[in-house]
Amino acid sequence: AENVFGGSCQSQDFGCESNGECDDGQACTTDTCVAGLCKHEVIGDGQNCLVDGICVPDGASRDFGCKVCDAGANGSGWTINNLQGCAAHACGVCDLEGKCVPCPDP
Repeated sequence: AENVFGGSCQSQDFGCESNGECDDGQACTTDTCVAGLCKHEVIGDGQNCLVDGICVPDGASRDFGCKVCDAGANGSGWTINNLQGCAAHACGVCDLEGKCVPCPDP
């Protein structure tokens, strides 16, 4: 449901009575109404991750390969590819936050 607060339109969940009211528009989720609240779960087929409300295909990456969709490990967000090489720098590595850190200049 949408309401206007202070002149701006904001989306708010005021509850549900049926599954049909809960469609989030993402093909990788099942959308159900549970105890009056919408619930969106990633379909457990290992083909997608749900990242910030958007379906991302398994194996997709960002931040030079430091964050990857590993649907088998974490279907609800990015998996940090820490201590692996990253594509931004010839000898860079991914840190624990999923950022590519270049090697120091020789």
